[in-house]
Amino acid sequence: PASQTVAPDRLAALSRGFNADGWINGEKSAPPTRELLQQLRKAGMSHVRLPVPAERVMLRFASKAERDETLRALDKALKQLISLGYSISVDLHPGDRFNRLHKDDADASLRELEDAWGTLARVIQSFPADRVFAELLNEPDIEADRWQKQVETLAAVVRQLLPATTLIVGPVDWQRADSLPRFRPLPDPNVVYAIHFYDP
Repeated sequence: PASQTVAPDRLAALSRGFNADGWINGEKSAPPTRELLQQLRKAGMSHVRLPVPAERVMLRFASKAERDETLRALDKALKQLISLGYSISVDLHPGDRFNRLHKDDADASLRELEDAWGTLARVIQSFPADRVFAELLNEPDIEADRWQKQVETLAAVVRQLLPATTLIVGPVDWQRADSLPRFRPLPDPNVVYAIHFYDP
């Protein structure tokens, strides 16, 4: 049934947007001005991909104060973007420390992912599900079979936390299209698959 797939208005919103890397990255990171965001909206941009550094919301890597500060920054950014008419993908964006753990310890890394999304979901839950999406992990840097098992588990956990939210998921190897043959679609129908293009 149509009610169980990705709604057309969500797909339309995702079709024109930009990545706002560095917005949520601590005190030294300056967010874009409201004027710039308004100009981009008027120019037809409807979607902002908002990376959240994974290590800033995982207690293995961050203090409680750092995590709380990151969540406050996320809440503030989402409020501003919603008020300007944007849809937003909250992108869990790992750095070197998580990527090392991800390669070295499958169980511990999955626990960190589940914990991070438990934390992020508490912020996302207060916003409209048709405007804020959950991108489970940017460019997973592990082998395909391990990611398949992890992402199926992680998506089910996040679906319990965010029942109506569209999930965004990609394959391994920088999310390139040529890694799709080793990736199975999830059983969850409310998912958008993200492919990254770096060629030529």
